[in-house]
Amino acid sequence: MSPMQQHGPHNLEIEEAALRAWPAEQQLLFDGWVARLSDGYTKRANSALLLYPQPESDHLATVARIEQLYRSLQLPVIFRLLSFTTPPDLDSWLENRGYREADRTLVMTHVIAESAQFDDDVSVLDLDEGIEAHARMNNLSAAILPSHRRILERIPTGLTFFGLHEKETLVACGLSVTDGGLVGLFGIVTDPNYRRRGHAARLVRGMLAQGVQDGASTAYLQVVMSNTPAIALYESLGFREAYRYAYRIRD
Repeated sequence: MSPMQQHGPHNLEIEEAALRAWPAEQQLLFDGWVARLSDGYTKRANSALLLYPQPESDHLATVARIEQLYRSLQLPVIFRLLSFTTPPDLDSWLENRGYREADRTLVMTHVIAESAQFDDDVSVLDLDEGIEAHARMNNLSAAILPSHRRILERIPTGLTFFGLHEKETLVACGLSVTDGGLVGLFGIVTDPNYRRRGHAARLVRGMLAQGVQDGASTAYLQVVMSNTPAIALYESLGFREAYRYAYRIRD
């Protein structure tokens, strides 16, 4: 049994896996900060976060360098502030400089039971079908689909799209990325016409069962704190808060 299986993954392990699971086109390091650059699609792939705090770092000077980088590329300046690495004064400093807060988020984890069973109505989708279903159920513009595809195609390994069918109708979908002993669950959504029928719970259980088969022992996911129904669902399935993050954005 690995140390991670014995004690559970540390927050840093989860965050590193999450970055690999949603890879930016380019990542630059600035004194413990990771500046992620893509083509503007999603804040996760176009924001900077302090991942490896350095005791003697001048974070405010580093923030200024990162601001200059994003502005030179004509991108919004976005910082993703992790609860376990962010210096106490940095959030208020950014707020005073005109950065608005957005998308306060929980990162939740769950130790997967080896007895988890795959639901017969859950199936693996190919990439095209998964992207289309995700866009349709989220009512996303077709214009962002190429950017979504490019991010998914950059995932080095472990990507699986899942769908849940009611009779012959695809009613829920999501994707997972298995990375060693961790499996991340992303983009879980139910068709608006089929919500509040337990489909999301069945889909997640099937995704967890597949994660066990693929060698994962712990699952993680990210959920916006304002989405209380989703948080209640994940808690009912055994997920618990590991850490939090929020964005600070200067438009």
